[in-house]
Amino acid sequence: MDIWTTQDTELLTKLYVEDKLELLPICRIMKKKCKVITNKLIELQIVQNKKQVRGTGLVFVPNKETKDTTELSKPSKITSVIQILTGINQVINEVSNICESYSKITKNINQTSPTNPSK
Repeated sequence: MDIWTTQDTELLTKLYVEDKLELLPICRIMKKKCKVITNKLIELQIVQNKKQVRGTGLVFVPNKETKDTTELSKPSKITSVIQILTGINQVINEVSNICESYSKITKNINQTSPTNPSK
């Protein structure tokens, strides 16, 4: 069982929510295992499940000589495609929001601008 202090929880929230870091950098900074970080994010209801955690497509491969667990293997092709599609979907949503905002602004301008008098 891993003990979480209030400072740990605040740091995790800052790193993940505000700084938008992925899982591996957070693990390195907090010196905690990815599973522990992931479980805490779920417990805090920042994410609903482990698949939603940024950076979960990366796999940790221990280095047998140094016993370092921070080396990464390449994500699988499926994981890479999912990450790309997720990124594309986010861009599409942002563009849609921008278009919607533009339409509202244009509509407001048209409603508030005086009509041209006929000559």
